[in-house]
Amino acid sequence: MKITAYSDKISVLPGETLRFMANCELPTYHAQLVRLVCGDLNPQGPGIKESAIKTSIDGNYAGRKQSIESGSYVLIPNKGPLAELDSFSFGAMIWPTTPSEGTQCIASKWQDNQQSGFAIVIHDGVDWIQVTPETGMARVGGAVFPKGYQTFDAIGYDHGPDGDPNTDDDLVLGRIETSWSLDEYAATFDDDDIEFVGTMRQDGTFIPALDGPNPERVGNRNNVGDLWVVATHNLRNGDQLTARAHLIVTVPLYMRFEPWREVDPGSAATFQEDR
Repeated sequence: MKITAYSDKISVLPGETLRFMANCELPTYHAQLVRLVCGDLNPQGPGIKESAIKTSIDGNYAGRKQSIESGSYVLIPNKGPLAELDSFSFGAMIWPTTPSEGTQCIASKWQDNQQSGFAIVIHDGVDWIQVTPETGMARVGGAVFPKGYQTFDAIGYDHGPDGDPNTDDDLVLGRIETSWSLDEYAATFDDDDIEFVGTMRQDGTFIPALDGPNPERVGNRNNVGDLWVVATHNLRNGDQLTARAHLIVTVPLYMRFEPWREVDPGSAATFQEDR
């Protein structure tokens, strides 16, 4: 882009000072503060609407190219107070331009030989995934009793600085995009639970089948059984990562609710004494 700019603060209160920095490859540029009424760039929409606000920055300025060289960084000498902290918070607003170039540091005070310190990095992709919960339970229903649904999540992990899986420094990447499927959990010979117990939605939710005996099943059984819930994540190089969790589909939760009734005070007193 020929011109880019940013402010030194995200927001200010009335009366506070706000500074703007501009990079411009043209000889001059014009600066003006406006109130953005609508920023819709869609040609089918209302378009950009703005109203000018008169300020001291209004005017023309000489353009100056100010490059941010690749590999630029800031090195802060080690200080004692950093080693004495029990906890701290760090935040950064970044725009990764080479996310596929491997692990890249944003901020770090990490000692690789001692595996200690902290490091905030752009990870180089998902190394392994896990389905949670590892064991789920759904209940058939919809005819007599309500259905009991079960939702699963796929969590991605990066191996972390040591490069090994399932170690303490693995980075939790959170929920990742996956496709969901079901597989037979072979508890008996010629098991056919997958044909009757329910279906899996692509948002990770298992939808159980109807409750009650099913004449299409051997022995007129309910639509209950065991399944594997399988999550598949596609990597950029075309490979796939998979993980699975055990799902038990069982009968409805039969509950009996006693109607509310008054208790005779004498009976309650006797009960207290008997205890």
